[in-house]
Amino acid sequence: MQGRVFMAVVFLLYAASMAIAGVPGDGERLAETCTGCHGTKGASPGNYIPVIGGQHAGYLKKSLVEYRDGLRPGGVMANLAKGYSDGQIDDISKAVASWKWKNSPIKSAFKGKKLAVETESCVACHGKKGEGSADTPRITGQSPGYLKVVLQEFSDGKRKSPEMELIKGVAATELDKLVIFYTRK
Repeated sequence: MQGRVFMAVVFLLYAASMAIAGVPGDGERLAETCTGCHGTKGASPGNYIPVIGGQHAGYLKKSLVEYRDGLRPGGVMANLAKGYSDGQIDDISKAVASWKWKNSPIKSAFKGKKLAVETESCVACHGKKGEGSADTPRITGQSPGYLKVVLQEFSDGKRKSPEMELIKGVAATELDKLVIFYTRK
């Protein structure tokens, strides 16, 4: 009997020390797998892989669910997301959102004049500076390559979203202007 009590006390002390030591929970542990492609703490150094660290949790969750459910194109992401439950997706999204946002080191190569297209529609959801909100992504600070690919997917109808229907069929030159505007900062 004393051996069992001793083992129970040892186990409780061990569990308490792990909690105090800051052992990552499931969300943080699962989110660490994202860093293989998206960079340390989601700060992507590449031109075609998005910055995700510090992105809004609601948007991250929506994205992962859309990848998992086949509603968004993305071979690697779609395959990875299929392995997660709703609870795990929620935990991963919260963990990634808690990381500090770091703007992409890649800036637009285009030298553009002031935007010729109206950006009021973009501002309505993504904010005056492209900072996004709970369910809409931050787009300022993304790399130009990634942002152009995403905008082109919406324009071509490959990626579907009721909120992004306004960009369907927009010419590539106009998309370039949006990319310049949001990646010049």
